[in-house]
Amino acid sequence: MNITVTKCETPKCERCRDHNGVPDNPLGICDRCVAHVLAGLPAFIESGTMTQAEADEWLAAITASRAAQLGKYRAK
Repeated sequence: MNITVTKCETPKCERCRDHNGVPDNPLGICDRCVAHVLAGLPAFIESGTMTQAEADEWLAAITASRAAQLGKYRAK
């Protein structure tokens, strides 16, 4: 039996450290973590972890990133 080990070329997600990061994502986190953070935004704002302005900025960055990703997929 032969086993070959190679280094993963996919970037690590900055939040969960899994190798499913999205290179074009400005926050360096994977789609799974984006979904979790988006679901938690109201609670983050309510608890004071984020301000409404920070949440709006974060949401705008994710929206722009996803639009850019869709543009790349549509161009193929």
